[in-house]
Amino acid sequence: GSAPKCVDKAACTKPVAPSNGTVIGSGNLEGDKVTFACADNTFKLVGSSSAVCGVKGTWSAAAPTCVKKAVCPKLNAPSNGTITGGNIEGETVTFGCKTGYIRVGAPSAVCGATGKWSRSAPTCKKITCPPLFAPVGGSMAGVKAGAAASVSSKATFKCNTGGVLKGASSST
Repeated sequence: GSAPKCVDKAACTKPVAPSNGTVIGSGNLEGDKVTFACADNTFKLVGSSSAVCGVKGTWSAAAPTCVKKAVCPKLNAPSNGTITGGNIEGETVTFGCKTGYIRVGAPSAVCGATGKWSRSAPTCKKITCPPLFAPVGGSMAGVKAGAAASVSSKATFKCNTGGVLKGASSST
């Protein structure tokens, strides 16, 4: 056979950073790997995030592009509620309600690639308790008899002279 010989590694073209992005790694010889990233979270990488220089001097993947992410319209907090989170594609907003209110609808929504929210904002409904009435032969204080009470209202019951209360003396 013939004697072995040393040959230069294949060389690829210098890697180029995508517009609004960067390339990490500067090697362009056979076996070298580079990775690509976008400038910030308002851009998304379209294409391969890395490439390796091959034996024939070609990259394993074409350089990707960085495209602007979609922006969803700002959502308002529900009346008597709260909202936290961002409105850039892929971000989530979370909804809450103030004490004494209950959420009716989804707890969160995600900003989609088309600039539309995955769900609409919920509403916050006041929590009301069923109406209470004075015991027969007694009285009630703290809430209006027969009216729906709000959270943290306290009704107190007592019996007329000579009566004994069976059950709780108050309800919250």
